[in-house]
Amino acid sequence: TEIYTLSLHDALPISYTRTLGPRAPASLSYRFEVTRVEAGGPYFCVNFGVCDTTSINALRGHQRLSPLTAQVQIDRSDQPLAPTSGYTARAELEHASALTVSDYRYNRAFAEGTLYWRLGPKTAVLASRLRVGFVRPLSGGGTIDEAVLHPRTRFYAGGSQSVRGYGENQLGPRILTLPLQYLVHSRTASGSPCDVTSEAIRFCDPNFITDSAGAPVGDDKFTPRALGGTSLLEGSIEYRFPLPFLTNLGGAVFVDGAAVGERVLDPLGAGVRTLANLVRGTGAITPGFGVRYLSSVGPIRIDAGFNPSRAEDLAVVTEIIRNGKQEIIPLDIPKRYSPTGTSTGIGKILNRFTLHLSIGQAY
Repeated sequence: TEIYTLSLHDALPISYTRTLGPRAPASLSYRFEVTRVEAGGPYFCVNFGVCDTTSINALRGHQRLSPLTAQVQIDRSDQPLAPTSGYTARAELEHASALTVSDYRYNRAFAEGTLYWRLGPKTAVLASRLRVGFVRPLSGGGTIDEAVLHPRTRFYAGGSQSVRGYGENQLGPRILTLPLQYLVHSRTASGSPCDVTSEAIRFCDPNFITDSAGAPVGDDKFTPRALGGTSLLEGSIEYRFPLPFLTNLGGAVFVDGAAVGERVLDPLGAGVRTLANLVRGTGAITPGFGVRYLSSVGPIRIDAGFNPSRAEDLAVVTEIIRNGKQEIIPLDIPKRYSPTGTSTGIGKILNRFTLHLSIGQAY
C-alpha cells in the first residue's frame, strides 16, 4: 500500500527556456497547482507533526503548491541510452511562499552530476554519479499554520535508480505501522497487560507481542513507511562490461550509498516528541551486481543489491477507535526491526538481496 496519493486540480505551468550552449538549456518556470494529500494518519502524525483528527482533515484539504523554479543542465555524454564517455550535470533551485501564492512554503536546492569513462576491453565503462539536495520549510501564514513540507518536495532514496540494496524510497526516515489487533495480547515494559481501548496503548511494548495462541508475532506484521527527508547525499559507482561469448549481454558490479537526513519539527506533546526523536536521518552503502540485455530501446537490466543493514530501532504507530472516532497513537517504545525478519541460514542471506528489473541504465 502507498503512504500517500496526490490528487491534482487546476495545474497551470508557465516556463521560459534559453539555450546557453549545445545541449545546455536553462529555464525559469512557475507552476500553480491546487493539490490534495490523501495519506494515512501515521504519515501526518510524524511527517507533519500533527496527530489530531481535526488538523489532519485540514491538511487533507485542497492547498496551493506554487513554486518558482530555476534550472540549468548540461549534457556532454556521447550517447543518450548507454553513455560510454563524457558527463552530465543538473542544478535546480525552487522557492515557494506568499510571493508565489503558495500555501506550502519552502526553499529547495538540488544538484546532480554523472561521469563516464571507457575503461578496459571493448565497451567496458566506469560510471559514477553524485546527488545532493536540501529543503527547508518556511514559516507559516497561509492556510497551513505549521511550517510543513509537501511530500513531493522531500527527498527519498532507494530503488532501481538509486540505492539498489533497498526497495523504492525505503532508505531514509521511516516508521512502522501495526494493526491494533496485534497489540491485544501484548504487555507493557513493566509486564502489565496492554490497554488497547485508550491512549494508554502507547505504553505497549511492540518487541514482545503474541497472538491469541501465545505465539510471537514476527516483524512481517509491521509495515515500514517511508517519510522522506529534508536533505540528501547520494553517490554511486558502477563498472559495466561485456560478457564473453554472449552477444548483446553485459554485466555490472556497483556500489551505491546515500544518507537521507531529517530535521524534525516538534510542536506537540511528549508522545510526539518521543516519536520525532526516533525518526532521524539514516544512511547505508549497498554493493551489488547485475546483468544487462542491450536491446534497441535501451538496456534491459536486472540488478541485485545487497542490504547489509542490521536491525534498527523504528518508531511504531497504531490506530484505535474511541468514542466512535479514529485516533492515531504513537507508541513510546520503539521496535527493534530487522530487514531479514526471523529467517535464518541461507534464507537470512537471500532476504538481504533486493531485485530490480527495469529498462535503461541506472544513470
